[in-house]
Amino acid sequence: MGKLCKLSEEMVGQFLSRLPPKALMRFKCIHKSWSSLLLPRRHPEDDDGIESDVNAVGFGYDSKTQDYKIVRVITYITGIAYTLPSKAEVYTLSSHSWREIKIDKECHVFWTPSFEIHFRGIYYWSALTYPTPGADKEAIFAFDMSEETFEEIPIPDGICARDGIIKFLAVWKESVALISCIGDGPKSFDIWVMDDSSGIKGSWTKHLVIGPIECEIPLVFWKSDELLLVISDGRVVSYHLGNKTIKYLPIHGVEDPQYIHAVVCVNSMISVKKTKG
Repeated sequence: MGKLCKLSEEMVGQFLSRLPPKALMRFKCIHKSWSSLLLPRRHPEDDDGIESDVNAVGFGYDSKTQDYKIVRVITYITGIAYTLPSKAEVYTLSSHSWREIKIDKECHVFWTPSFEIHFRGIYYWSALTYPTPGADKEAIFAFDMSEETFEEIPIPDGICARDGIIKFLAVWKESVALISCIGDGPKSFDIWVMDDSSGIKGSWTKHLVIGPIECEIPLVFWKSDELLLVISDGRVVSYHLGNKTIKYLPIHGVEDPQYIHAVVCVNSMISVKKTKG
C-alpha cells in the first residue's frame, strides 16, 4: 500500500493540473494531500523570471515493453510568450522514475471537452501548432507510447478553416474518429475517420452525418452503433446510429456537461500495480 500511495501522490498533481478551476475547488476537500497539491508552488525556473507549466499529460500502455507510461510536456514562459523549447518527460511504471525524452515539435496543447483519448498505444490531444512565426494552426498532437515519439496530425481541410466548429475525438469501429459540429442549437455531427494504415499521421474520410439532435456534447461511441451524448438538462442518453432513436440512461444531474468524460472499460490481464523484481 505504501508504494501505491506514493505513486498516487506523484501522479495526482499532474492530472489535477489539467482540470478547470471550478472542478479543482471540489477536489480540495477529498484528501489533505490533494489540497496541498492545488496550492500555488514555485518552480526553480521562477527565480530567473522563467515560469514552467505542464502543458500536456497522457497515460497509456506500451505493448512492446508491456509497461504503463505517463508522458508530460513542460513549456517555459517568459511572461510574454513561449520563447524557450519545450521539454518532454516519460514516467515508466516498472522503473518508478521519470526521464527526459526528445521532443522536436513545438505546440500548445489546450483542454477541449471530450477530446483526449488513448488508442492502440497512442495518446491524442487537441493543440495549436506554429508552422511559421506569428501564425498558428489547429492540429492533433499525438504521442506513441512504444516509440516515444511525437507526431502532428492535421485536422480535415473541410472543418479546420470554419468558424464556430466544435471538435471531439473518439474511437469508432476500431479507428480514431473526429466528430465536428456547430456549437449552437440542435447539432448535426459530421463523423470523420482517420486512415492509420500508413502510421498515426493518416488521412481523413467523412463517413456519415447524424442529427440534428438536441444535445450539448458527444461522449463516446458504445457498441459501435451507439453514441453517448449529454443533453441540455444534464442527462446522458444513447443515440442509435441505425434507427436514430434515443435511449435515456440512469445517469443525470450533470452540472456542467463540458466537464463530464466517458471511458469504455476493457478487461485486461495486465495489472497497473508495480511488480517486485
